[in-house]
Amino acid sequence: MDLSDNPIESIGGNAFEGLPALTSLEMSGWVLGEGGLSASGYSFAHLANIASLDLSGFGITSLPGNTFHGADNLETLDLSNNNIKAIGANAFSGSPSLVTLDISQNEIEEVDADAFQTLSALTSLSLGGNDISGIEWGLFDPVSNLITLDLSGNSIQGLATGTVEGLANLNQLDLSGNRIETVCWIFQGLVPSGGSSPLIELDLSNNTMEELHLAGATNCLAGYDALQVLRLAQNEIESVQMGVLDDLPVLLELDLSGNEIELLEEGVFGAVGDTLEVLLLGGNTGVELGGLHVFGGGEGAGDMQLNTFSPPDSMVLDEGGGAGPVQCELAEGGGGAVVCTA
Repeated sequence: MDLSDNPIESIGGNAFEGLPALTSLEMSGWVLGEGGLSASGYSFAHLANIASLDLSGFGITSLPGNTFHGADNLETLDLSNNNIKAIGANAFSGSPSLVTLDISQNEIEEVDADAFQTLSALTSLSLGGNDISGIEWGLFDPVSNLITLDLSGNSIQGLATGTVEGLANLNQLDLSGNRIETVCWIFQGLVPSGGSSPLIELDLSNNTMEELHLAGATNCLAGYDALQVLRLAQNEIESVQMGVLDDLPVLLELDLSGNEIELLEEGVFGAVGDTLEVLLLGGNTGVELGGLHVFGGGEGAGDMQLNTFSPPDSMVLDEGGGAGPVQCELAEGGGGAVVCTA
């Protein structure tokens, strides 16, 4: 059924009654605005065979409870680019098959602790581009099958320990573009108590973190045994403390570009030297490596495994011991190759 480009401003309760066999519904061009969805819910009841519903850019301001109740086979729901300000309890009740939910680019400040109560099949959730400052305790408990979670572009400062306790399948988490200042607060909040995080990819770029450090005898990055990609670009990081990367046994990519790093200690990347394939340090204040062997071991520039590397236009690696500096520059032809000469 194609109802696109019609001057429809509201959808009442049971609006689609009598259409249980409908499998496709096109509604592009609608502008629902305030009160566009029935306050009593059930706007999409009776659409038992609809698998995908695109309500992006409709001007929706609120989601009454039970709005999608009865859409039993709905798997993909796009509510992005609306004006939704809050997600209340039972907003998605009655949609047990939902797998992908996109509520990004709205004006959401608050998500009720019971908002996702019935979405046990959900694997992808996007809440990016809102104004969420905190996550209710237990919010993600019902969505234990979640694989991808996007919380980018919000106002989050940290996550309390146990916030993602039950997300045993969470592989990708995007927290870029928030207001995170403290490394340990966020990292420790993502590791289940007494266990390890299932995360493979973690994006914390475009925040306001100043240090990558140990908290006393505690390594904030401990428990990330599966982590392969860690993005910390465009923060305010000035230093990377020795030992902080020691508990990342399978790290493949580390992005520290666009920070304020001036000095990297000898051996700082030693623990990840055997696995790291991509190391990005471009756009820092002016990186100087204290000792040539930041990957540990080796006796010269030829032994230093820079891998795929994105340095500033020119870097000076001070080998120390009176041997003089080693100049490293991008090789001609690009490709990320680096040539070091004494």
